Amino acid sequence: MSNVFEDTYKKERVMKIIELQKQGKIMFEAFRSEYGLPDIQKLGLVMMRTRPGSTKYEGELVAPGKGGLVGYYNYTSESAAYEFFPITGADIPAQLATPNPLQLGEIVLDEESKSATMTIGDELFTFSDVEIWMENHAILSALNNSLAETGKRVFIWKMTRIPDTSGKPKLFQTCAPHVVNENVQLAVSGYAYNEYGYLVYLGMVGYKTSIKSVIATILQNKPVSLLGTEKGRITLLPENGKYTQVLSPMPEYGSHHCCAVTNQAIPGKWVPEYETVYILHFIGGNSNESQLVDRLNESLTAPILPEWGSILMKNGIQKGFIKTLTTGGDCLEGISIRINAEWNELLESLVLAEEIAI
Repeated sequence: MSNVFEDTYKKERVMKIIELQKQGKIMFEAFRSEYGLPDIQKLGLVMMRTRPGSTKYEGELVAPGKGGLVGYYNYTSESAAYEFFPITGADIPAQLATPNPLQLGEIVLDEESKSATMTIGDELFTFSDVEIWMENHAILSALNNSLAETGKRVFIWKMTRIPDTSGKPKLFQTCAPHVVNENVQLAVSGYAYNEYGYLVYLGMVGYKTSIKSVIATILQNKPVSLLGTEKGRITLLPENGKYTQVLSPMPEYGSHHCCAVTNQAIPGKWVPEYETVYILHFIGGNSNESQLVDRLNESLTAPILPEWGSILMKNGIQKGFIKTLTTGGDCLEGISIRINAEWNELLESLVLAEEIAI
């Protein structure tokens, strides 16, 4: 069954713009091309107030170094765009002098092929390598930005998603969760955190600058938020501020993938100040139990034999020395191990009970 997403709020704004354009009005956007209108910043024009104390919603449009004043502007609140009033004889950019009228578009997204198609008149638009893990509004925003970059005056307001029924494994059953700081929002490929909300692992997909913004937040020991899971908004707290990051380009999408893992979860990076270590089981990786003995030998003074792994996992959970992490996406499962627990006493009791042999 297909799923339909409609951005009716922006559709109404665009319909207002189209109505104004039909009246012969020239419309533009000032700070970003959200609707596909000409972006005056990219045209090299500057908005200036007509007089001190006047509002930013009306003023002069100037081409610095290219003849100066080219016209006037006025903000129209019903369309959330600006109307342009050119001066006769001024050197006006072609995109404003002969603007293309906006059109509304609807798109069909095939999740299996990660492609989207749209028909406007006799013209077929096809988008490949759509980042289907993003939320619906983010997908529409990315596609509309792509159209605006090519000069197409089409605003996509409706999307019909055709689910992938191929049976191929997916990281998430629906769209991917997102991680948010004060500045950016990124799709998440996987996560792990403990019972107190401390961040153990985070996989992110997006633009490199946005990823660096989230990483900087984590390294400064500031919290980030995880959105889009069945538990609602979750605050993730960095632990110790010591994380290892691996950044990999994704050329087919024009994005990057980044893994941020606390050093407490990386073999070989344990230091005595850590009271807790973590084990993570990723897709295609080793299970928690198969990693347990090596991690205990790294951090405990008593030697642990390989054949003790299963019994120590069982008893460690019963004693509360080992606890389960909350995980998702490419991180299948994870555990926390309390290093300062009474492991020596547990080993002695298991030997006396003849459950393990030295």
